[in-house]
Amino acid sequence: MIHSVTIISNTMSMNHMPKDGEEAQQVLTIQNNGQVFFKGYVFEHKMVLSREMETQVEDAKSLIAILAGAFQGLPPVSMNINQDSWEVLMNTDEGYRWYNGSLGDTMTIGSQDASEYLRERIPVEGLILFGGEDTCR
Repeated sequence: MIHSVTIISNTMSMNHMPKDGEEAQQVLTIQNNGQVFFKGYVFEHKMVLSREMETQVEDAKSLIAILAGAFQGLPPVSMNINQDSWEVLMNTDEGYRWYNGSLGDTMTIGSQDASEYLRERIPVEGLILFGGEDTCR
């Protein structure tokens, strides 16, 4: 069973430094009880918490199951500091599963863009998630 999914979106890399006041990292955690926790950080010579919120989503267990299905079969974790990135951590009965990729990589849930899918269901403004046209930049 998956207890929670955490998505970490990082817009700071060797190829991109965020502008002053621009969110450099977002951490979004969805728990199977429907609680959602969000933290956004700006980079001011170190990561500084710029905003945080807690909200609820309906049918979180189904949402988490759909996310888990989207990541099945992905290759092992590989780090790339040259590009903006995302990480997904799934807290399961067996331990943690970790996935990562570059912002803007095509991540889909069914035939829909994964970022768009999640933005429609999670009431947090300016989510970066896996990138795409609606990133905060």
